[in-house]
Amino acid sequence: MSRKQLSAEKQRDDANVDDDLSIAKTASDRRTISMQFHKLRQQLLCDADNDYLMRVLTDYAQMRQPERLAVALKAIIDTKEKRALVDMMCETLIPAAHKDIILNTFPVAPTDTDDTILLSFDLVIGSRGIGMCIRGGREVGLGIYISNVDRDGPADMCGLEKGDRIHSINGISTTNASHHEVVELITSSSRLTVEVERCGIVPDDELNAGPNTVGDKSALDDEEEDI
Repeated sequence: MSRKQLSAEKQRDDANVDDDLSIAKTASDRRTISMQFHKLRQQLLCDADNDYLMRVLTDYAQMRQPERLAVALKAIIDTKEKRALVDMMCETLIPAAHKDIILNTFPVAPTDTDDTILLSFDLVIGSRGIGMCIRGGREVGLGIYISNVDRDGPADMCGLEKGDRIHSINGISTTNASHHEVVELITSSSRLTVEVERCGIVPDDELNAGPNTVGDKSALDDEEEDI
């Protein structure tokens, strides 16, 4: 073998070693990020939200529908701190072809201390109720969402919309409230001040079934109430 051939073979061997090292480094990085992801989700999410996230990721692994995943994640990725979980998922769990869809759904949050915009609405409950349905609650691992608004009812007339996430009622936080507790808050007063986040979505029934009824739509349907 000539000196020139030996040199070319050595270069190929060196390139292969570099590729192997790069792959090993990437795999090691992914393992490190994966461990950080699981540690961070335990710190930032309550038990119900962690269970929900695992169901969402299992659903994504089976269905491979990034749009569905993005919509489902909006139910729990609601702070700048939790936004870091999205970056980690994209580094370890989401293929390159789907990353833009996920990341564009969760643009980098501004540097404000709180980037969630809450809208406040005042309304009077009429003789036929407030004219809307709510869905969710602590028992199904979600916040409280408005799932339907009756046309020309009190909720509609004051500006509430389907897909709004309720954060407080008459100054009382609903962030970790059960469905029943929120219904009690709403029906115990004839005048309400409701603070909402305009999410524009109602989380998917199939993804938000209770922990013992995965895939059973009845779990969340039972928690929807017309008030």
